[in-house]
Amino acid sequence: MPRSVNAVASRARRKKVLKQTKGNYGNRRNVWTVAKNTYEKGLQYAYRDRKAKKRTFRALWIQRINAAARLEGMSYSQLMGGLKKAFVDIDRKALAYLAVEHPEAFKAVVQTAKDGLEGKVKKVEAKASTPATEKEAKPAAKKAPAKKAAATEEKPAAKKTAAKKAPAKAKADAKPAAKKAPAKKPAAKKAAPKAKKEEPKADKE
Repeated sequence: MPRSVNAVASRARRKKVLKQTKGNYGNRRNVWTVAKNTYEKGLQYAYRDRKAKKRTFRALWIQRINAAARLEGMSYSQLMGGLKKAFVDIDRKALAYLAVEHPEAFKAVVQTAKDGLEGKVKKVEAKASTPATEKEAKPAAKKAPAKKAAATEEKPAAKKTAAKKAPAKAKADAKPAAKKAPAKKPAAKKAAPKAKKEEPKADKE
């Protein structure tokens, strides 16, 4: 009896790992035991550096913003504090892009931060841009459809009551007509006996 082995599946599994280690130096790319360790360690580095990448880019953005702000006579902390007091929500990635690619637009942002530090920004303008006013506006928009729904509910109810009243009136009109018809029949019976009584009287005369 032939010996059963799992050669096809194990070979495919090893080829998948060796494909990922292609390009490494020496035995790291073609020896299974070494390549497997290289592959697993590379996954650990990738997981770690996905987190580190966010930190390094944030630090780079801060450096660019700080350098551009100091050309306008402000420090990085003063700029961010002034933007917060001016109720301007803009992330550091966008600020760094403006500082490098669009210096004139960055100067306008710096001027807004200076106005915020001096208290020139009115609170009314700030409330218009805050998300709190949007939350207050949403319930008002939701109430309007509720009134429409109530109006639509009242219309079918009125139709149902009108439909109920119509058959009731028809029944009321039909019942008196049925009662009056039998009342006429006794009158006809009484007239017939009177005619019979008159005939014998005429014979006696």
